[in-house]
Amino acid sequence: MEEGLKSRFLVISVVLNIILLLSVLSLGSNSGKNWNKYQTELKTRMETEEKLANFSSERFTLEEKLKSAQTELSSNKKELAQTTRILEETLDKYKLLEEEHNKLLKLKEVLEEDLKNALMKSGSKGQSYKQPKN
Repeated sequence: MEEGLKSRFLVISVVLNIILLLSVLSLGSNSGKNWNKYQTELKTRMETEEKLANFSSERFTLEEKLKSAQTELSSNKKELAQTTRILEETLDKYKLLEEEHNKLLKLKEVLEEDLKNALMKSGSKGQSYKQPKN
């Protein structure tokens, strides 16, 4: 009987060893799959962090460019306002000069007419008149 008990014990231990071996192999396979998933996730995270660092750097650069462009815009607005003011002053001076010129032309015409009349009156006394060329 003892031999029957030994053979049973041997069969049970062989079966248990096979079950344990299959469990270990299954766990090893699952572990390998999980390791691959972990490596893939780690690679994805590293790439994402690298992109984030690049975006942060690019953002900083763009913010600096924006500040520079805003400063330049402000400067250009001031220059434009100054140029506009100078242009308006120049136009005002031009209008005044044009009015003065028109007044002088009218005065010239009046003086020429007066001179012509005066010379005609004195021409009737024996002097001749020649009209000046413009």
